[in-house]
Amino acid sequence: MMQLSKTPKWIPFLIILVAAFVADWIDLYFYVESQAHRLIAFPCGVALAVLLLFGVGTIPALALGSLISQWVQGHPWHVIPLLVIGPILGACCSYFLLKRAKFDLRLLQIHSVIKLLIPGVALCAGISALVEVIGWRLVFSEMDMSSFNLWYRFWLSSALGVLTLVPLLLTYRREPWPTLFPTSMGTIALWLILLNLINLWAFWSTGDRHLPVAFIPFPLLIWSALRFGAFPTMLGFLMTGISALLASRANLGPFGDLSPMAMIPVTGLFFLVHAGTGLLVSAVMATSRLSDLSLRESRALFRAISEQMPDALFLLDSGVTNPPGTIILANNAAARMRGCAVDDLIGKSIFKIFHSEKDELSGLAHLLEGSTVRTEGIQGREDGSSFPIDISSRLILYGGQRVILL
Repeated sequence: MMQLSKTPKWIPFLIILVAAFVADWIDLYFYVESQAHRLIAFPCGVALAVLLLFGVGTIPALALGSLISQWVQGHPWHVIPLLVIGPILGACCSYFLLKRAKFDLRLLQIHSVIKLLIPGVALCAGISALVEVIGWRLVFSEMDMSSFNLWYRFWLSSALGVLTLVPLLLTYRREPWPTLFPTSMGTIALWLILLNLINLWAFWSTGDRHLPVAFIPFPLLIWSALRFGAFPTMLGFLMTGISALLASRANLGPFGDLSPMAMIPVTGLFFLVHAGTGLLVSAVMATSRLSDLSLRESRALFRAISEQMPDALFLLDSGVTNPPGTIILANNAAARMRGCAVDDLIGKSIFKIFHSEKDELSGLAHLLEGSTVRTEGIQGREDGSSFPIDISSRLILYGGQRVILL
């Protein structure tokens, strides 16, 4: 969790207050028969992200910012408390569940994304929508829409906000994402320009646009998850979702022919599934790249330690890709003992260098069973001289393969 104590307390309080105010202010609405239906809502996403990053001490700033925003928008005073409490209550419930589940803010594992999708997206948006339905019923008691349909629409709009905003704010320039997905801001900017051009063609151009056209931006967004990681991908999904929803509101694009009451749930659910898929793909790639990075670091550390050892050290192939006993790594001490360069040892058979008193195949069989083998042998030099040595070897994992450490 990030700490706010390094700066004056009023500065982060003011920043979070403004963020909560803006999140409530920029809700996108669609009007059907003089009744507002929300397309995408950001209060839940902002509240959950702020709680995850800074803790429960930010609740007063979130509440005050939302309260001011609702008052400025002219909502009735007896409804404003419910509209303020809903997103914050949902975010608090999700926050405590995610904290109890040891949620990884870096979103590097698939299970972290699943935790965000269930306690985060589903629960946070669900509780917020339930409280907001009560508030709307108090204002529009004559609405003919069922409470469940109203709750579902509120849930969907809040879920879209949570799914796009929370990963954006959690992964923005946060290690190790820049290390796992190194790229320049210029490359990301060019990709976003290309994506928006495709969105304009798919959702805003006139003429017949059938449902398959809505899938055109999807391959580019999945490529972004593979190439750039979570932050640019979720930013792209947010832009695509807003573009599609606004185009649908103007009766354009593949969803423009739907009835006004069906347009919002169909479009919202379409992009909710797409955004969740993109986030999962980026987590899979992050896991793979993190494993590769850890493997490279482990190999570099092993090599650095081996070079500092005064004794000779060899890593031998156990028969996976080369004949058993083939040298795949040797340190400088081994090269000095042999009287040659390190590169001259790589690829040679250890049995041609050492002459052990034990049977070679018998010792190798014991090694492959996981036993530690100790023996004595005769070491030969390049100049033809030789001397006795003690040999200790065992089977280890190196680079995901079983090798013999000698």
